[in-house]
Amino acid sequence: MPGTGLLTLKVLSVEDNPHMRALLRSLLNSSGMRDIYEAAEGETALEQLRIRKCDFILCDLAMKPLNGLDFTREVRRSEKSVNPFVPIIMI
Repeated sequence: MPGTGLLTLKVLSVEDNPHMRALLRSLLNSSGMRDIYEAAEGETALEQLRIRKCDFILCDLAMKPLNGLDFTREVRRSEKSVNPFVPIIMI
């Protein structure tokens, strides 16, 4: 079906600020995306990735205890990572 590309994308939003998570969800919804998963910190996001197939990740740089760079390293290098090549957009 033409024009449904964004509708089928699955995104994981990793952001510790609840207001920013809501803003990201709203922006993604307004562009047609409906499969939006959220995590408030890096460890939870890693668990989400093990159970959900995501097309890309939006990740906050300054999170605690696992910041965005460490999260990205885990996704890319960990033997437990299910998709080390998933696109990650740092926000």
